[in-house]
Amino acid sequence: MTIRETLHLCILVKMLTVALPLMAINAAAATRGRDLPPFERVAEMVHRHFLANQDPRSSSEASYKPNDLLPRSRVESVFAHLRIMGWNVKDNRSILGRVLGDHEFLVRHCQPSIALARQGKASPAARFLRKVSKHPLAYDRVQRITMLPSGRRFLVEAFERSDNQALVRFLETGKIDDSLEGAAEVKKVVRSATEGIDFDQPLGRIYTATQLVAALRTSYDRQSKAAKRDATTH
Repeated sequence: MTIRETLHLCILVKMLTVALPLMAINAAAATRGRDLPPFERVAEMVHRHFLANQDPRSSSEASYKPNDLLPRSRVESVFAHLRIMGWNVKDNRSILGRVLGDHEFLVRHCQPSIALARQGKASPAARFLRKVSKHPLAYDRVQRITMLPSGRRFLVEAFERSDNQALVRFLETGKIDDSLEGAAEVKKVVRSATEGIDFDQPLGRIYTATQLVAALRTSYDRQSKAAKRDATTH
C-alpha cells in the first residue's frame, strides 16, 4: 500500500468514526418515533415514488396510475426512503406481508408482456382492473376469485375480452346483475366458492398506493403515541 493510499484510508476511517455514531443516533431516534417527519411529507413521498419509478418512455396507458396494483418489489424500496426521511417503520415487515408478491397471479397478469411493453401498452388485466380500482372491495373480490377452482381461467378470459359488464358490476358492488352480459359465467364462478367465503369482506391486503398510505398512517400514529409515552416516563 502506498503512502497516499494509507493517508486516504486513515481519512476514511476518521470519517466513519464520526459518521457511524451519528447514523446510529439518527436510526435510534427514528426507531423510537421521535422527530418523525410530518405525515403529509410521508404521503407525498409515497405517491411521488411510484410516479418516478417508471419507464419515462411509457405511454400514458402503460404508466403508473394512483389506483394501479402494486407488487411487493416496488413497495420494498419505500421503506428505505422513509428511513432517509427519519422514520424507521417498526412494522414494515407486517405491512410488506400484506402486499401481493411478484409471483402471485394478479401481479403477474398486470405486468405487460415484452411485446406490449415495447408498444407502451398496459396489459389486458391492468386495463380491466382500472375500471373498478376506485371501488374499496374490488381488488379483494377479484383476489377471492383467483382462489376458486376455475377462477383464474375465468379471469384470464375476462381480461382479454374486457367487455364483461356483469363482472365489472360484481367487482364494484358484490352483486350479480342478470341483465348484463356475462352474468351466467360470473354466477357459475361465484357459486363455486365454498361456504364461508364472503365477497363483501376485506382480506386485509394492500393493493394500491392509497391503501399503502393508509397502512402507514396507522403505523405512524401508533409509533408517535409510543414515543410520547416513552418521553413522559424518562
